[in-house]
Amino acid sequence: MSLTIPTVEPETIRAGETFQFTKSLADFPNDTWDIVYTFRGNGLSAIDISSTDSGTLHLIKAESTVTANWLPGTYTGVGIADSGSEKHQIWSGFLTVLPDLAASAEGFDTR
Repeated sequence: MSLTIPTVEPETIRAGETFQFTKSLADFPNDTWDIVYTFRGNGLSAIDISSTDSGTLHLIKAESTVTANWLPGTYTGVGIADSGSEKHQIWSGFLTVLPDLAASAEGFDTR
């Protein structure tokens, strides 16, 4: 079984899980452009994820050890293509981070 990596921005993730997706952006090839996703929320974690190359795709990934520290809540986000001298918004939306149930204490209130 091989893992199919999504090609769209996730709307929901559970803290402690790997966050990843790829983007194919013809106008912003990965040999000259970086993609940076920034997520912020009132009283929540500051999340910044930079892309890496995956063939001709941009891979946006945060390991489970990183997302384990993300506070649950709804974040506002933007995706920015950055060449160093130019920046262009390629996405905006929301990301909901759910609590890591495996790291939650017995009797954790799931409401």
